[in-house]
Amino acid sequence: MAAQSFLVDFCDRWFDTDFALRPSSDYQCPINVFDEWLQQQSQSDLPDEGYTQHCGAATSVPVAEDNFDACIIAWSQSIGERSILQENGVVRIIVTSTNFAAPWFSSMEVLGKEWRDSEKWLETDRLHAPEGVNRMYHTSSNFWRYDTNERLLQTAYGAGAIALSFAAVILLVSSRSFTLTLFSVLSIGYVLIATIACLVGLGWSLGL
Repeated sequence: MAAQSFLVDFCDRWFDTDFALRPSSDYQCPINVFDEWLQQQSQSDLPDEGYTQHCGAATSVPVAEDNFDACIIAWSQSIGERSILQENGVVRIIVTSTNFAAPWFSSMEVLGKEWRDSEKWLETDRLHAPEGVNRMYHTSSNFWRYDTNERLLQTAYGAGAIALSFAAVILLVSSRSFTLTLFSVLSIGYVLIATIACLVGLGWSLGL
């Protein structure tokens, strides 16, 4: 039951950060909507069939552990809520929607800071979360873009280093001249740097 109470409070804590925004002004996390539904059903003269059959007369969250899965699944099915993912009658995942503060087209520096801040916040929250709800994670197309560009940038650096290394080895073996190899590698490096500089000068950001 401690896990349920943690989830009810999670939404306000999450959206109280600088990086997480509600998708709309009236948005509530699914567990909080479920909590309000329980309060309404417990006071209703004609409660829903799903409530009477599965919720054990619960008036709010937390619900008795024996009833929780069946109760929240019945609620989600009654209103068509698709954020409650269950397997064989056991809730496995509860999805919460979030808009992040940085727009999708933000620079990699801004997106990287937002990812680090949000990940650090979640890591801290996991330490205080009860067993069963301490493995939450977040994902966003913003962070997919950030990760992809970071990998492309690292690959570009690696490819340049490999190209220069192989060129140096081949030149040294074939010419047997350290001086010629040195100047050749410097020339190839200059071409690479000049190419990148030209692209930046033309307005290309190279993912940065």
